Amino acid sequence: MDFNVCEMIMLITDKFVFVHQPKTGGTFVQDILNEFDAKETRLRNFGLLRKAGLLPRRFACRDVGEYHSNCHEIPLEDRNKPVLSIVRNPLDYYVSFYHYGWWATHPEDSYADFGKVLKRFPQFPDLSFEDFLVLANEYFPELEQVGADPHDPDRIGYYSAQFLLFFFKEPQVSVATLDERISEGCQFSEEMFNVRFLRTDRLNADLPGVLEGFGYPRSWTAPLSLRAPVLPDQQREQRPTRDFQSYYTPETRAMIFKRDRLLFKMFGF
Repeated sequence: MDFNVCEMIMLITDKFVFVHQPKTGGTFVQDILNEFDAKETRLRNFGLLRKAGLLPRRFACRDVGEYHSNCHEIPLEDRNKPVLSIVRNPLDYYVSFYHYGWWATHPEDSYADFGKVLKRFPQFPDLSFEDFLVLANEYFPELEQVGADPHDPDRIGYYSAQFLLFFFKEPQVSVATLDERISEGCQFSEEMFNVRFLRTDRLNADLPGVLEGFGYPRSWTAPLSLRAPVLPDQQREQRPTRDFQSYYTPETRAMIFKRDRLLFKMFGF
């Protein structure tokens, strides 16, 4: 069987499944896994056996599903494997998403009703960061998909809604009792798929050890601690600074802490 070095995001190895929630640093991991896959092929270059798909490969990875496939789309035969993914500080996440700009360059993929967006923001796509936070947390379709009431002042934020859709077994059920469960100190392990999360801000430091634990040689993983981040294709504009804190006023910062309280509670950002 041939395994593609690909642009898809869900990658399946013999030991685990990698699921990439957008704008968390997953392109970095995706590139590494595909490089390790290609490296193993070169080391086991047995000619006809490889061409016939009969070559045993410990670190082979294959792509499945749609771009940014979530845990619900893991093939049945791979559901018993642990899932590896990444989570990002919500404050940093929104800054990254703002500059990436898919919301501006691909409105046909970003909104259930683009007419409402244009009515609220006639200057679209020339939005300030503050306007973008309103856009993301009121008009992105994931909020409705997860069952968040758009008129509820305490509704969850966009990043949390997408997180629920990606990693929770029944996101619409979980969102209904979210605040009650948070107040109880719940970590939601029973409601989620079996996911091990890395953090974007510690990806270089933690990824080598995690991959080594899955069996990758240390000679392959050790150099990753010094590897530069990967900028995704189709970025609208380059981010001028890594200092995400400077983007926020006290009011917008408080808004994100409120909207994405699930992620702040679960991961202690």
